[in-house]
Formats: sequence, structure tokens, C-alpha cells
Amino acid sequence: MQIDTLFERAKLPEFRTIPAAKPGELTRANGWPKLEEFRIACRHSQERCKAEVTVQDCVYPGVIIRVPGLMATVRDGFRGPLKISSMVIDKRTTIAITNLESGSIIPLITYKTARDDTNDVRAILQIAA
Repeated sequence: MQIDTLFERAKLPEFRTIPAAKPGELTRANGWPKLEEFRIACRHSQERCKAEVTVQDCVYPGVIIRVPGLMATVRDGFRGPLKISSMVIDKRTTIAITNLESGSIIPLITYKTARDDTNDVRAILQIAA
């Protein structure tokens, strides 16, 4: 469109609004997604996730391993293949390194952490309820 005069230009709107989404596609302000859907998705992801890592090469001294609620520092080097996971040893949940070739299990000195990342999500879901 070509505007010939300054008067015609002054009649045009200064801005033109183009909606980014239809009303049915908008988020929580329109009631979607529901809070219960977030809770269910959070529970499902926690059930599917395992707090374990497989290492092919090696783990070096000084590496800090964190899983939800636990933390350990590797003091000695370990050659792979290894599996690092949390397990119950002597009635305590401990981070341990399992040598996948020999099957030997090396428990690490493990500390409980005051918080883990999932606590924040849980707190938000409880507050919004």
C-alpha cells in the first residue's frame, strides 16, 4: 500500500497487533496446562529416571557426584567400565561405584544434602494447589 500524503499517513494506526497464538493455544492464564498435569508429569519422570551413570573410560580423583539428596567426592581414580549409582549398604543409602568387568562394588563416603533440585519443584506444586 502506498501513502501519498502526510494527512493519509496520520490516519493510519501507529501499531498493528498480530496475535502470536489463538485463545485456545494460550498457557495457564486460560487454564491450560492444569496443575494436576504437572504433578503427574513430575511423578512419571521421577519413576523413569534412575540415579545412575555409566562411565566407559575413567573417573578422576576430585570429581563430585550428586544424586538427589546425596553427594560424594571421588578420592581415588577408577578405570572403566563403571556404573555410579546410589544403593543401600548396611542400612544406609550410599553412592557407590560398581566395576562392570569384575562386579566389585566400591562405596564412596556419602553425605546427605540438605536440598535437592526436586524439592523446589515439589514446593511449587504444593503451594499452587
